[in-house]
Amino acid sequence: MYVRRMDARVFERTVEEVKYRYYEVARALLKYRNVKDHYYLNFEPYDIEYETIRKANWERVFSRGKELF
Repeated sequence: MYVRRMDARVFERTVEEVKYRYYEVARALLKYRNVKDHYYLNFEPYDIEYETIRKANWERVFSRGKELF
């Protein structure tokens, strides 16, 4: 029986890197298929640095104690 193994490099990527790749591929496919009015085409490219900072800020907000609210 042949067992396929996953490449270990898959697990080295962050969620932001996977999202960036997904949106880039989706945008490329829509352009290739000549789709003009899809909402992915209207977005700015996915900004990994901005999303990382945004998530870190939310983590700080949610890790505060109840006395601050």
